[in-house]
Amino acid sequence: MAAGRDSRVRVGGLRDFAIVMLDPVGQVIGWNGGAQHIKGYRAEEILGRSFAVFYPPEEVERGEPARHLAEATAAGHVEYQGWRVRKDGSRFWADVVLTAVFDEAGGLRGFRKVTRDISERKELEVQLAHLAVHDPLTGLANRTLLVERLEHALVRLPRHPGTVAVLFLDLDRFKLVNDTLGHDAGDELLVQAGLLLRAAVRPEDMVARLGGDEFVVVCEELDGHAELEAVAHRVTSAVRVPVQLLGQEVFLSASVGVVTATERGSAVELLHDADTAMYQAKEQGGGRYALFDETTRTGMSHRLQLSSELHRALERGELRAHYQTLVDLRTGEVVAAEALMRWQRPSDGLLSPGAFLGVAEDVGMLVDFDAWMMRTACQDTADWRRRFGRPVEVWVNLCGRSLADPALPGRVADALDRSQLDPGSLTLEITEGALMRDAAATVGTLTTLCELGVQLAIDDFGTGYSSLAYLQRFPVHALKVDMSFVAQLDAVADQARGNAAIVSAIVGVGVALDLRIIAEGIETSGQLAAVTDLGCHVGQGFFLGRPAAREDIVLAVP
Repeated sequence: MAAGRDSRVRVGGLRDFAIVMLDPVGQVIGWNGGAQHIKGYRAEEILGRSFAVFYPPEEVERGEPARHLAEATAAGHVEYQGWRVRKDGSRFWADVVLTAVFDEAGGLRGFRKVTRDISERKELEVQLAHLAVHDPLTGLANRTLLVERLEHALVRLPRHPGTVAVLFLDLDRFKLVNDTLGHDAGDELLVQAGLLLRAAVRPEDMVARLGGDEFVVVCEELDGHAELEAVAHRVTSAVRVPVQLLGQEVFLSASVGVVTATERGSAVELLHDADTAMYQAKEQGGGRYALFDETTRTGMSHRLQLSSELHRALERGELRAHYQTLVDLRTGEVVAAEALMRWQRPSDGLLSPGAFLGVAEDVGMLVDFDAWMMRTACQDTADWRRRFGRPVEVWVNLCGRSLADPALPGRVADALDRSQLDPGSLTLEITEGALMRDAAATVGTLTTLCELGVQLAIDDFGTGYSSLAYLQRFPVHALKVDMSFVAQLDAVADQARGNAAIVSAIVGVGVALDLRIIAEGIETSGQLAAVTDLGCHVGQGFFLGRPAAREDIVLAVP
């Protein structure tokens, strides 16, 4: 193929492919309509010019056009992708096949260059690559990119003195926002939280979203404990702000767990430890941070072991029912016994509720435990009544999850039916907080329970936030004055007077609503005298009787 002007041809073809014929030195001698469409030049503007005009200036400076011609000549053809330049200076991502054309004697006649604009596909690939390592809602790094960044930070740690810190955040009360205002509001809250965190840290720090309402911040090259504390405080404070959602002000806060790596470890271990510390912060009330240490690890390992064993406690028959008597303050007669759960743990002996009920709640076992306690207490009380021939009431505590469970009335009815216990002998204790969590729904559940004939009592009264309007609507029969008020009745004068006034007010409310008033936590003769004088009907506490096993409590029932 000659390089003269007479030999130049215009090549026909598809608009999506730029087909260009080059002479042996790379000058354009053929040009199709697709080339004009993609590159922007008319044939008369480009014929005779070097094909290097299509390359970005930086590639021309590196000699890329000449290198491609040489590679095609040596190999017969080359394929490559890269940026190319249109007539107007704009760039597009091109897929190029450059083929050398030889005559019968093996002499180089020129080149055929086929170019396709794949900018849209490349953009899609970039987007997909971005989505693979970023959270689509907040645009923050996801777990994949977070772990990669952490691993790189740990590799660099020996060469870059300083501390690598991981801060694991969980938004407090996020579920409440989702359930109350809807998932759109919840998504907006997550976006706002991400923006607040990004603004609170350095440009070089990473903020990632793991999913749900969990975020992670990674900081490298921190200068000691003081700077670590400053970062933790700044991050915790950054999200402790009001946020507008659907015209409503929502106060945002987060529990933060902090862990540091001063020597090589693993990203997964760091995240696990930071997560552990976060749960410690949440248990302390939320809205704060906790630093991870070996004590934290030991405590969480203990909780994990407890949770594993608790799953088997029911089927192995390890739960025990103990009872504490309730006494009529006017006659001194035992009128009831409150059922209190114990766990006969093989490795530790008998454990009180405080040692395991929190873990049971975390692993979703409380509803099953409540059901077991109710069946056992009803059966024990029915046995007492048959044995001693006198009425004895039993009081059973219900957790908030049991109260919210639609199957609760059925379980209560089943326990009464199995034991043949008079429903009026069973009182269910519910805390103020559990009652008010969904007050409207609670009224319906309590009404159904009352229709079974059981009694209902509000436990720890005076420490929650129930309104008198709802108290009047709840079909309850008794109020238990919280022991914190009773404990101060024989304290110094000012404290005693203040708590006596509170107890007196509770008694007044109870009398007005025709409710029995029970004073719990009586531990001294002075407290006993005070609650009796204030008009409480029933008393409970160590001074009147300690919790005991079924066979021992029987002795207190004449």
